[in-house]
Amino acid sequence: MSSSIHSAQTVGRNTSAVETRQHQDSTARGSAAISASFFALSVFSFACGVSALPFIVPRAAEFFYQAIPLAITHIFTLGWITAAIMGVMYRYVPALTRSP
Repeated sequence: MSSSIHSAQTVGRNTSAVETRQHQDSTARGSAAISASFFALSVFSFACGVSALPFIVPRAAEFFYQAIPLAITHIFTLGWITAAIMGVMYRYVPALTRSP
């Protein structure tokens, strides 16, 4: 009787370990998808900023604190740099802290 209880407890532990592993795998896939979305936003923002720069340079040479040059600056800082940093954080922080 004691061995059947022990084997049932062992099976319960193994099932729990399998469920935990499946949860970690699904969480890793989810964070990879979120990370890829942030990197895609980062590339899009960089492309928008670079494509707009040739049109902005004459205005920025006159006086920098205008609406258009400031908007391009924010596209670069908020769109490109922040999105790239968030993509890296979603991808690597769970791996570094060993948490899902």
